[in-house]
Amino acid sequence: MAVHGDPRRECREGDAMKETGVLMIDAMRDKAIADLKTQTRRVIIPQPHYLAQTAIKAEGQSMDGRDWKFASNPVPGLYHAVSPWVKCPYGRPGDRLYLKEDVCLTRKRIGGKLCVIANYRFCYEDTGFRQYKWEDLDKATRQKLLHKKTWGRWTSKLLMYKFLARVWFDITDIRVQRLQEISEFDAVAEGCDNALARSFAGGTDTDDPDSGLEFAYVTNKEFLYQHLWDSINADRAEGKYAWNENPWCWAYTFRRIVDK
Repeated sequence: MAVHGDPRRECREGDAMKETGVLMIDAMRDKAIADLKTQTRRVIIPQPHYLAQTAIKAEGQSMDGRDWKFASNPVPGLYHAVSPWVKCPYGRPGDRLYLKEDVCLTRKRIGGKLCVIANYRFCYEDTGFRQYKWEDLDKATRQKLLHKKTWGRWTSKLLMYKFLARVWFDITDIRVQRLQEISEFDAVAEGCDNALARSFAGGTDTDDPDSGLEFAYVTNKEFLYQHLWDSINADRAEGKYAWNENPWCWAYTFRRIVDK
């Protein structure tokens, strides 16, 4: 059973919006920016108890919607297992995601004002360059930058500062499900299309479908998503998160914010 949140949630006093960085491979990043990808699935860590069979809304979600429990189906003779609380790392509907990118930072005075110059590997909105005034940065960010030792060098997207984010998404829904519960509709929302199928088959977007390349993936988007998932996750945690292991996942639905 999926557990849904309320996408119309408003931030209340003491309940600030959560903003979390998210990583995507290049192909999925491009689709998300083009609004061709509106879902993403991430492994739940730690995984619920192995006896857990169903996410139960009445018992499974904390009052603030950030923590979840999983309980087994009441099968006669089977111990009714309940997992410890598991925290949803990306927040809940109404919170935001931002895309993490590789960035190279330098400092320069422009018009007498100290500025941080960011060069991005990926060109977005026709540029891979942005300029930020030092005085406009919050105190915590300035403190971090004062201790930065990698000026002028490319920094992994894993370490990107939030103020450098150029691409933002609103979380509109979160579901808890087993990986293999994905539907064809969901697989398409994950960015599985003919272009991705051709890339797995060794072709390109411009290849003639009658050229002899194998396009079997196109007819089954869930099967295509299986290959996409394993290309990213099969080798993680000694294979525990591979498709065949059918791990529990967070399934996020999001929409890109055009004017952030």
